[in-house]
Amino acid sequence: MERQLRRAGVTASFFPAIKPAELQGFPSIGAHGCFMSHLAVLKEGQRCHQHVMIIEDDLDFVDDFQSRWGDIFADLEAQPWSIFYPAHFIETLPAGISEVAPGTGVMCTHFMMFHRDAVAEIIGGLELMLQRPPGHSDGGPMHVDGAYSTLRAQRPSLRTFAYSPALGTQRSSRSDIADLKFYDRMAALRPTARIFRELKRSLGL
Repeated sequence: MERQLRRAGVTASFFPAIKPAELQGFPSIGAHGCFMSHLAVLKEGQRCHQHVMIIEDDLDFVDDFQSRWGDIFADLEAQPWSIFYPAHFIETLPAGISEVAPGTGVMCTHFMMFHRDAVAEIIGGLELMLQRPPGHSDGGPMHVDGAYSTLRAQRPSLRTFAYSPALGTQRSSRSDIADLKFYDRMAALRPTARIFRELKRSLGL
């Protein structure tokens, strides 16, 4: 990830991910930890009153990200935006920056931005989810990408934009959210698993 940041010309602070001891209604410990980690990073950004960019540690920037980002961000700032997905899995968007309808769910959170004026509202919405039981009609504990999509559907004022084609992809890596494969649970096999994933990625598999 440090190599990716240097290549893209991005300066970032690393956040030590939270690993809760209990599910507390979430589908997995990893999903609970990811949700709480996003919430903690948003709170840090709220204290600074700055836009918040969240880059998860399995992001690969596109090769020309550094030369393109300045113009893309300037175009974004010309929009009344709250949430921005520079990377995503939406296949139907036109090229460039476009608005994502409130009811359109967006999978994955490997590269996101939040406008400083929207951060407090998003924090409040996530904290309400923590107070509800799983499966609540207004949204309870869930994967964080689903939580953001739920908030967007409930609050159309959180205007959301995305850039296409995506400015980054998810690098194949061990998941801390889903159930682990046997080779990720065994410490002796993890280096081999990492090499295999890098080979698959280089071959485009």
